[in-house]
Amino acid sequence: MTSEAEAQSAFIAALNVLLAPQIAATIQDIRSMETKPAAYVEVGVYRRLAGAPRRVGSGLGTKSFRAYTIPVAADQDDALLMASKVSGIEGVALTVGADASTEVDFESSRPVADDNGEFSTETHWTFSV
Repeated sequence: MTSEAEAQSAFIAALNVLLAPQIAATIQDIRSMETKPAAYVEVGVYRRLAGAPRRVGSGLGTKSFRAYTIPVAADQDDALLMASKVSGIEGVALTVGADASTEVDFESSRPVADDNGEFSTETHWTFSV
């Protein structure tokens, strides 16, 4: 069975391909960095406790996950650019351990806005493994 940590690692790895040279990481990893990057994407992945996945293929859908992405940058244009790169995750089937996920589905988002002197936005995604 797929763990939350495996799902999170696969989601972050896929985002890092889309974001290079910026990075995606958990908030714990970002906080532990000696020097915080000027622009980054905070990521969290959590198991969904209720509700059926929207797309289920053969043998898929045993566990549903909800993910969030928060691009953060000192400049509004950089935050918008990172949000655009992050949107490339929609429709991607992740490799989680030995399994393939359903395609990542967009769930909701908020526009880029000032966030205590930085600019950020938040988007929520769902997928199943």
